[in-house]
Parts: sequence; C-alpha cells; structure tokens
Amino acid sequence: MSTLYNIDLGNSVNDIKSALNSNGLLGTIYYEDASHIVIDTPLVPDKVIRISINGNLYNTVQIGSSWKSGTTVNDVISLMYASTDVPTGILMVVGSDFFCFLLNRGDNPFAYIGRLENGEIIYCGLSTINGPVAGSITAGQSIAPITFRQDFRDAAGNVFAVPLMWKYNSTGQTIQNGPLPCGTPGVKVASCILTGVPYILGPNYILTNSAVRTNRSDSIYSSLLIEFS
Repeated sequence: MSTLYNIDLGNSVNDIKSALNSNGLLGTIYYEDASHIVIDTPLVPDKVIRISINGNLYNTVQIGSSWKSGTTVNDVISLMYASTDVPTGILMVVGSDFFCFLLNRGDNPFAYIGRLENGEIIYCGLSTINGPVAGSITAGQSIAPITFRQDFRDAAGNVFAVPLMWKYNSTGQTIQNGPLPCGTPGVKVASCILTGVPYILGPNYILTNSAVRTNRSDSIYSSLLIEFS
C-alpha cells in the first residue's frame, strides 16, 4: 500500500518529513533548513539522502555515502536535478518499501528509491532530458529499465500495464526474483505514449509523460504508471 502526498512548495521540508515518517521511512536527520534536508532511511541504512525542494530552478534528490556538513554529502549521485523550468507542483508517493518524487515541470523529472521484490535496493532518476541515472545499491551495478517502445491498446482502447523491470547494464541479465524478473513496487510501465502534459493524476494513479530516460540508450518511450491507494 502506498499514499500520495501533494508537497507544498512553501513547506516542502516539513511535508516530506511527515510523508516519510508516516510510512516508517524517516531515519536520522543530519541537517535541515527551510529548503534542504539530509537524512538516512531504513530502506538504505548505509547511505544518506539529500533532498532540496525550494520552488525555484534547482530541485534535487541525491544519494551519498555519508554526510559531511550542512547540505554537503560525500560521493554524490544525483537522481533528480531540475534546472530548466520552475516547478508548479511536486507529487510524492510513499509506501513501506519505496518513495518517489514527480515534479510538474517541463522536463518531467522523476526520482525513485525502493526495495525490489527480491529485497534488492535500487535508485533511479528519469527525465526527458539526458543525464539521470539508475543503479542497484545492493549489487553495486548500474541498471536499465525494460519497457515498451510504442503505444498499443486493446479493442476497447484500454492500455496495458506491467511491472517496471530492470536489467544489469554489465551483463544484460534481468534482476530476478527466483525464476521471474523483479517488479518495482508502486511503478508499472503503461502501453501508452502521453505527450503535451507533465502527467495525468487519477484517483489512484499517476500516468507520467513520455519519454523519460536514464541515458540516451535506455529510454522509456511509453508512460510510467505510479500507483497509490
């Protein structure tokens, strides 16, 4: 089960803390001010996470090996670095084993940290501009999404959705849960291509824009379906 939170740009840090704490995912707070927070989480106990949401061009979600001081963390991996349009809103979906952010802005940045069905911890940052990343913290490897590449529907116009699956870039092998590929909690791939709007918000889902990518060769051409209850 997961919950949607509409983050107030004027009270972002408190809203984010409340959302994480309500789902048991808020650990130690190393630093906090009106626009930034550095924490750890039971999801990733040996890493720190820096979140900066200040309502202007620079809104980030980063993972680091440790906290240094203030807003500085060591060995930074940036999942979301928004620097083209000022966001008009931020949606956050949090469950017991994942949390993610989606900004309402031109390049549709999306950041996710979660535990796959096999217990493996992953992170990803996706947007319509080049540069974001995806990796397995557990395996210490970069990963890439396995997705649809075109729009298709049934005779009634309904789209299909399957769990978002991943492969290791080094081998091309899927991340497995026993004999089956792992799904990603809270996130599926939809067989539609949504353009012209950042996302569609439904009663229990968010349908993202297309295409988003981890780099130039690992694009998700169809939309992501983020589910909540």
